[in-house]
Amino acid sequence: MVHEIIQAQCPNCSPHEPVPHDILKEKPDILIKCTLCCTIHPYYSEKKKKTNIRVVISAGDSSTTSTIVQESDEIISVDDEFIVESGPEGEASFVLVTSIESGDKRVNSARADEIDTIWTRHTDTVTTKISITRGWQTESIEMEVPGEREFTIGEMLSSGPDRFVIKKIKVRDGQFFKRNGECVMAKYIKRIFADSSERMEWLRDYKKTGKKRPGKPRFGGPVIKPRGAFNMDFEKERRQLINGLRSRYPEIRDRVLDAMVRVPRHSFMHESEQRFAYADNPLSIGEGQTISAPHMVAIMCNLLELEPGQKVLEVGGGCGYHAAVMAELVRPGGHVYTIERIPSLAAFARKKPGQCRI
Repeated sequence: MVHEIIQAQCPNCSPHEPVPHDILKEKPDILIKCTLCCTIHPYYSEKKKKTNIRVVISAGDSSTTSTIVQESDEIISVDDEFIVESGPEGEASFVLVTSIESGDKRVNSARADEIDTIWTRHTDTVTTKISITRGWQTESIEMEVPGEREFTIGEMLSSGPDRFVIKKIKVRDGQFFKRNGECVMAKYIKRIFADSSERMEWLRDYKKTGKKRPGKPRFGGPVIKPRGAFNMDFEKERRQLINGLRSRYPEIRDRVLDAMVRVPRHSFMHESEQRFAYADNPLSIGEGQTISAPHMVAIMCNLLELEPGQKVLEVGGGCGYHAAVMAELVRPGGHVYTIERIPSLAAFARKKPGQCRI
């Protein structure tokens, strides 16, 4: 029989410091036995004092109040998360502590019994503000997203017909994230700064050809936009994407990411979408279907633990990109077979690189 162990003071060998004890009996009174000197004695637990704390919960432009009960000696800090019940139905929701009021002062942390008010905001769903630069103008939009939703530097987002790329993220403590591949959860974000896809094309074109952008229009004149596709260095962008995945997902084996470097994702997409191929997002391949985000392909392939010589059956091949990555992992001697029910996608995938039979 295995006894439950608790820490308690022993009147015989350790009257001041807690030591391990076996619980011998729990009802009607708790009886314990010291594991050091075998003294048997009753155990009287001390009930910790509780304190009620007023909580202000912000959600967008509105706010509500609630009350939580905490142990008096509990330390509460800014950026702590907990569950509160609020609203007429008493719905439970996650909140993030943004400020603490104690004795007419705002502090970063305090004991529960010293706190007057905790200021919080909902993190189940948050409003994320995004500033998008389009040529010479900047506009702001808002997105309602789950608080746990991650935004990544270099990620391609869309709003209606528009696409834009995240360039930097400002969090609520004033810090900026700018390095490609860095991630921040929505609940910590103050504002996202992004460039429109048209602006990104101008920048790529300028770096490659030295061609300057048209100047700011005068007297309401139009801005001339470039025509045709841009010459993009797909291999460079692919390596930058994979390097970002290496830093964000250290648990993914190098063998998987090396295989993804060898598979040109843009080749599995329609020409109109190829310029977005190395953003870490799912993208349309037609017929209401999408090509999976690169990080998702990496995670799935890592979990499969594929080795050379193995055979793989994939159901739902789409454009064939995932199958091509798996084919790299089972070389030499292996084969990947994938089934696709939509004829146009199956026909599209057959033309693409990779040792897979579709």
